Amino acid sequence: MADLKNMTRKEKIEYIWDYYKIHIIGGLFLIILLVSFIHGQITKVEYVANLTILTPVGDNVKLEEAEKELTNVVVKDGDKKKQVLIDYIPIINPENPEPQMLQKFTVKMAAKEIDVIVLDKKIFDSLMKQGAFMDLSKVKEIDIQNIKADKIEGTSSDGKSGIYGISAEGNSILESMKADTKDKVIAIMEGTERKNTAVSILKWIIGE
Repeated sequence: MADLKNMTRKEKIEYIWDYYKIHIIGGLFLIILLVSFIHGQITKVEYVANLTILTPVGDNVKLEEAEKELTNVVVKDGDKKKQVLIDYIPIINPENPEPQMLQKFTVKMAAKEIDVIVLDKKIFDSLMKQGAFMDLSKVKEIDIQNIKADKIEGTSSDGKSGIYGISAEGNSILESMKADTKDKVIAIMEGTERKNTAVSILKWIIGE
């Protein structure tokens, strides 16, 4: 090892850099990673519910405003790290949906990420027969008779008749986002693990 005592200040700096630069760079890299991880944990958002819209949304600013409003409805304790996600999958032609969009929706549905959904009546009818949606007439938290929008009745594959959806046609919240509401239906997914939250979302979107 060199004798640092006989070196000038500049020579000492150059020597230390040459000798320890790998260690210094490695240490700085670890510090950056640690700071990044801590920042990520502090600012990480927990999505407590999901409203998915299966149609193009033309106004993302209004969507974000609706997301904030819905979060305030659902998150009662004011926790800023908790948020409701309003997601949309732009399925334009329900009779012949784009494979990529259909795959995204199928994955989200299989993973039980979706609590409440807005979708075309044709897709709704197909999924309803498979038992994909909750019978709203049996949800005690919903006063089904007082809902002004048209109720969508149907019979699932196991022969169970009920009210599985609410018409979204002309819905002011969806139309404010410039979402196409023609022949669209709002429903609660049967597989939701957050039933009470899903009911709150449904009531909010239909204005109850």
